[in-house]
Parts: sequence; C-alpha cells; structure tokens
Amino acid sequence: MHFSSTYIATALLSLVSGAVLGKRSLSGEATFYGGNVAGGTCSFSTYAVPSGLYGPAGNAITAMIVDECPGCGTNHLDLFPNAFAELANPSTGIIDVTWSYVDCPITSPLQLHNKDGVSAYWFSMQVVNANKGVATLEVSTDGGSTWQATERQTYNFFEASNGFGTTTLDIRVSSVDGDIVIVNNLGVLMTPYQTIDVAGPLDILSTCSKALQGPMEAGSIPGSAGLTEKAIDIIFHHVNETLDPVTLTAGFQVQPSTTCDTCPPLDILLVGGSDPAYQLSERFQQFVRTHVESGKLLFTTCTGALAISPSGILDGRHATTNHVLLEMAKQVRPDVKWTGEKQWVVDGNLWTAGGASAGMDMIAHWVIENYDIEVAAFGLSLLDFEPRDINGVANVVLPKQHALKA
Repeated sequence: MHFSSTYIATALLSLVSGAVLGKRSLSGEATFYGGNVAGGTCSFSTYAVPSGLYGPAGNAITAMIVDECPGCGTNHLDLFPNAFAELANPSTGIIDVTWSYVDCPITSPLQLHNKDGVSAYWFSMQVVNANKGVATLEVSTDGGSTWQATERQTYNFFEASNGFGTTTLDIRVSSVDGDIVIVNNLGVLMTPYQTIDVAGPLDILSTCSKALQGPMEAGSIPGSAGLTEKAIDIIFHHVNETLDPVTLTAGFQVQPSTTCDTCPPLDILLVGGSDPAYQLSERFQQFVRTHVESGKLLFTTCTGALAISPSGILDGRHATTNHVLLEMAKQVRPDVKWTGEKQWVVDGNLWTAGGASAGMDMIAHWVIENYDIEVAAFGLSLLDFEPRDINGVANVVLPKQHALKA
C-alpha cells in the first residue's frame, strides 16, 4: 500500500511541517552534523530507511528527510557528513546549494507503528515508509462509518490522549495531496507453523496487492493495466509474544515484526498449522479471542484450527482442520462442529481450511470474492497457481492457465 506519487528532498530538510511540496528549485546553504536517523522530529527509531533509494548522482545527491532543523534559515539543509562530503570538502563547513523535491521511488507498503504502552485509553501511532508527506491519521471504531481525528505530535506520532475505548480500530491515512489510504492490517500468529501453511496464503495476498501489482502496471507488464486501483491495500505483521525469532518446519527462521502488546489493530488474523501436540499459550489464546470477538476476520490453515480450539472461540461454530486429524480434533475440542466434507469452512468471520493446499485455495477464493477477478487472475498467474474450488475440483475457479496442445 502506498500513495500514488510523492516527493523527497535532495538533502535533509529544514522546512517546517506542512510545507507545500513542489518541484521548483530552491536556493540556500548547506552544512552538516553528526546525523541521527533514530531520533529527531521524525522519530525513526523502529524504521530502517530503505536501501538503494538515496545517494550520490554526479555532482548532486539524493537524500531522505529524517529530521527538522529549528535553528536553520530558510531553505537551509543540514546534511549527514557523508552526504556533505559528496558535494564539498568537509573542511569547507558551509556551502551554497540549489535543491528541489524529487519523486520518491518507494513502492513497498506503508507501515504503522504503535508506541509502547498504547491501550484502549491512550492511542499513539506512527506512519512510516510513506512515499508522500502524511497529513492526517483518522480512526474508526464502527467499521468505517465514521472517522475520528488524532493529533500529530512534534515527535511524529498521531495521538488521542483518551484513546478510543477499544484497541480494535480501522485506520485512515491521508497525504498532503489529499490521497487517502484505508489500511488493511493482516497479522500472522507466530506459532511454529508448517512453513507453507502461511507462506502460500501470504504470497497469494502479496501478489494481489497494490504493492506488487502497482510496479507491474508501471512497468507495462502484460495483463496488469488498470489493476493497481483494484488491488488489495494490505500490510503484513508477524505477531509473537516477544521479538525472538521463531523456527518453522525445514529449519526456516522468521523474525517477528511486532508483539501481542504492540501490534496495531488487525483486520485479518492468519494462523498456520503446527505440530498437533503444540499447545497455544494463554497469551496467544487471549490475542485470538480478542480479535475474533471484535468481529474481525480469522483464517486458519491445516492444523491451525486445532491449535486455537482450546481458546474456545470455535465452540458451537462449524470448522475444519487437516482432515487426517479430524478425529483427534473432535476429542480435543468436542464443542466445535468439526467437519471434513469441504476443503474449507466459512462460519461468519471464521474461515478454516484443511491441509496447506486447501488453505491456499481458500485464500484465493476470498480474494476472488472480495476483489476484482482480474486482480486475482493476474496475481495467481504470477505464482503459476490454479486454485481448486471448495470441493477440491481443479480448473473451475479461474480460466485454465495450462493445457496440452495437440
């Protein structure tokens, strides 16, 4: 998810927040200081500036704004030492420069970071990785029917001192040019799942997202025309109790991106299948219960439903798990209406799938059901994946990609 266009300064900027961005050349002076990405006005303490976007270009440089310089004059740039050295000998100390805003090449999704200590009664969130200046962040507690404003602080977090009475929120971000993004946050519960149970569904969602289909359309890839605006706005979060790496099947190690306590409000939660003997922690059970009880969407694949069943959120609901383990599931949680008749089962906001491949089929079906079929067809073609229907029948969901030629 990203805004459609933007500008970044050709050096670290001293203009105040809200300055009008334009491409006309500006003249001023440049100096340098020690450089601090983690602190300062932008507060990039949890954000790494993307590599390869900025650097020298002939006798000019390109740089990202990371702080404000209150003591600097109009159009004055206070650079990092390595940036200044590309323009002049550091012994010079101060030089005249001409600079302008340039298009920002960031195409990866926006990121939302909660400040430590957020709760239903205190809201503080930062927007980073934007390719355009962020103007406002609004919050909805009623599914997007109404929106409430937050106040931007001098340290680049949007806050509401009294919170919103809940931690289940929809977020709307607006740019300085009026572009609006309503954020869809998907979280993966970082159990020691079978790798494909999560990697497969995530890749389907990723290939159907604006972050991937946008560059495809910009590059005039056949079949991508007109898809960017129809594709999915989505941010992926990998949620653990701590930020310690989690080891998956086949030795894969995954680094969590957030914790149960700092994770932004999720629209979708995905739980992959673990070893049948795996016991979900009480903290994870609480996290899942809170998410489901808020009415938000839950996906489980393979033994994921079996793993979360002790939380009680499946009691009285129709669900499935890896079909080989259905009898075990009935013994572990008899209050769930377990069934193996279909590849996946939908019961309200609960979508549970059988094995790993059934999970991919289920996610593909959800994309087709909720977005333009062209988005799904193009995204799945990039994976060379042809989903089956809910009965496990192949080649009836989308036009067949492969066929034998006589």
